[in-house]
Amino acid sequence: MFKIKFLYFAKVKELIQKSSQEIEINKQSDSITYEVSEHGKIEIRVGEIFEIVKKANKQIENELEKIFKSCLLSLNDDYIDTDLNSKIEIDQTNVISIIPPISAG
Repeated sequence: MFKIKFLYFAKVKELIQKSSQEIEINKQSDSITYEVSEHGKIEIRVGEIFEIVKKANKQIENELEKIFKSCLLSLNDDYIDTDLNSKIEIDQTNVISIIPPISAG
């Protein structure tokens, strides 16, 4: 298992009703593809980040699906390439922010 901390802004924060959330992922039960390196980091596809948040908030999964199409992501203070197939490396001290466009929030 691996924990990821998320920060939410604007419309995403409103939908989830939280400004942050720590989500534990388990690749057996969550169908998430990752491997933990010897340094305690994982490499994960950007598209799976959105899937993790949707699965943790199943009651609003459809609403999140719609808004995630236009959201930006940042890892700590750096924006992440939003190509859903690109991969990023994270560890459990990192924070991923999900930032919707201003017009959505």
